[in-house]
Amino acid sequence: MKNDGTGSPIRGGKRPEEAGSVAYASWANNGSSPISSFTTTWSVPAIPDTTGNQTIFISNSLAPASGNAVLQPVLQYGPSAAGGGPYWAVASWYIVGTDAYYSSLISVSVGASLNAAITLTGTNGTRYDYVSSFSNIDGTSLAAIGSDELVWAAETFEAYGLTNITYPSDSTELYPINLRLGNGTIPPVSWTPINNSDEGVYMTVDIDGAEDAKITIHYP
Repeated sequence: MKNDGTGSPIRGGKRPEEAGSVAYASWANNGSSPISSFTTTWSVPAIPDTTGNQTIFISNSLAPASGNAVLQPVLQYGPSAAGGGPYWAVASWYIVGTDAYYSSLISVSVGASLNAAITLTGTNGTRYDYVSSFSNIDGTSLAAIGSDELVWAAETFEAYGLTNITYPSDSTELYPINLRLGNGTIPPVSWTPINNSDEGVYMTVDIDGAEDAKITIHYP
């Protein structure tokens, strides 16, 4: 995840005014075969109880070992560099250093099923080509060409706001989560949750592994 030096992820090169919370679960591929696909399915949560200036991001993502880039299909509520407002919308993002690229932002309805996918499409020596998309929503594809190998896989929740941040009710189940390597194997994945939020948002790993795994985001 790209950072601004304070631990707060940046979207579109714009520093968030106030970090609300961050929770994620990650796994690092230390093998010789690259990650070839990383898919996650979840449903669009309810609208937050209070509509303020908060921005919420939910995504699966891949990043290189250097941590200076991230490729991710993102569900967002609120504004970002890609646009948005007090509604849920989806887009793919590719952030490299201080540069940010994103697909068109497309609104989605509460309860809609999202199939988020990051796929390796080609290799050339030590350079890798990937595509991020919501495979069931047209117009959300974004290519990362000539990238470093993306070795860090993560399921991520982020929230920012100028006023008090409120969240959806209930919880969000990320299921199924599937990850494959370029040699066709299913790696021995063990997801590590990191919950450093003061706001009470946290993740649990309910089913571990790289095949039909399940991670739940719990809201306060």
